[in-house]
Amino acid sequence: MQYDWNDPLPFGKYKGMLISEIASFNPKYLAWAVNNLSKFDLTPNARKLGQRELNKHREQSMQRQNGWAWGFGKAVKSAASAWSARLIHLEHEARNRAANRKPATRDQS
Repeated sequence: MQYDWNDPLPFGKYKGMLISEIASFNPKYLAWAVNNLSKFDLTPNARKLGQRELNKHREQSMQRQNGWAWGFGKAVKSAASAWSARLIHLEHEARNRAANRKPATRDQS
């Protein structure tokens, strides 16, 4: 049977909820149901809207992974890069100082 965007889901953990509500927070569940349940299908319009929700969730997930969801992704990456460069610089300075030190000579009197 084909279900439309505003139809309630007749089974499963979201039974009674509208397809549109489920798509707003768990579009993967609907994709799974369409692909795995022979008696469940969405109308072409509901598929289109569901795909839009799935794409939106994927984009939000990518943004969260990059730190953009909190608005500080660029700043964090920039600070981490600067910090890393500073650590490398300090390490090089320490190695140069160690290499330029003359070995201590012992007085053999």
